[in-house]
Amino acid sequence: MMEPVIVICDDEVDLLSELAEWFECNGWTVRTARTVGEALAQLCPGPITCLITDRWTANGDDLLRRVDAMPASRRPGLVAMMTGDIEVEVRPCPPGADLFFLKPVDPGSMLEAISARLAARRGASPSGGHW
Repeated sequence: MMEPVIVICDDEVDLLSELAEWFECNGWTVRTARTVGEALAQLCPGPITCLITDRWTANGDDLLRRVDAMPASRRPGLVAMMTGDIEVEVRPCPPGADLFFLKPVDPGSMLEAISARLAARRGASPSGGHW
């Protein structure tokens, strides 16, 4: 089985590094980006298992629109969005996002939720944080 590949886009360098390290330690190949342009470039050498983006600081809504416009074969298998905006917690996921996380995020919980969602899509159960 190939390692899952994740693109993480956030302009908060500390959070970006923490999430990248967490996913790498759990068997993922990680590509990082601080801007929408960088994230789109990281999506090109697909296939990408998951994209995580910040809603505001990395202009996540714009990134979601651009990803949604991609041919299905180039889109990530799962798209997750993060935000520090507490009001968003009561709103539905933005169009194009499969999962929504409130900052500060717990990397372990994030990995578990992403793995579970990917496993459900494949009709399997997650094992050891890998999909």
